Amino acid sequence: MIRAVIVEDEPLLAELLVDSLRDHAEVNVVASVRSGREALALVEPQKIDVAVVDIDLGPGPDGVEVARTWRQVNPSVGLVFMTHLIEPTALLLGGGLAYLPKRRATSIDALVMCMQAAVAGEVMVDTEIAASLSASAPGLALLSAHQQRILRSIASGASNKKIATDLGVSVKSVENATASALRALGIDGTDDDVNVRVMAAVTYLRLAARPV
Repeated sequence: MIRAVIVEDEPLLAELLVDSLRDHAEVNVVASVRSGREALALVEPQKIDVAVVDIDLGPGPDGVEVARTWRQVNPSVGLVFMTHLIEPTALLLGGGLAYLPKRRATSIDALVMCMQAAVAGEVMVDTEIAASLSASAPGLALLSAHQQRILRSIASGASNKKIATDLGVSVKSVENATASALRALGIDGTDDDVNVRVMAAVTYLRLAARPV
């Protein structure tokens, strides 16, 4: 059972999310708060597995600040940001991170999929947000179109097996292309303590995200 908290300043959306998740067999919503101040004052991050957070919470701490503070207490807490754009500073939080447009958050299947990915330590971006990423960003100039496609697919939550099937190549080829893309960007992905897929996704999103 995933212990979740909802941080959303729009009462109707917050109530809809709580009501929709209440009957889900894999999720237990332990709290729902309306502001960053409430989130920091009332929620104990060590007692939750994932937080569904609106980035723009009005006056006071925003969603990224709340998430950063919680990660200091519980580094493994998963984060699902409800937003239409990638917030670059949120990528500094590393893995266990998902992005979902607000209007898609009411699709419980999509929301739970993001929650599961975040709890598992993955990085996942909803396909609608992925489509907004800039393929011509200067930081991606060192990568081939093939490498960019693989990193984009990883960031969208696709497994190496699915990417291989979609591209008509082997899983090993996907792994090699991911490693070579990271090397091209000057990143060492050979460290055993590093999750290469998480590193690839975060790197791609950081480079491809359009300025907010």
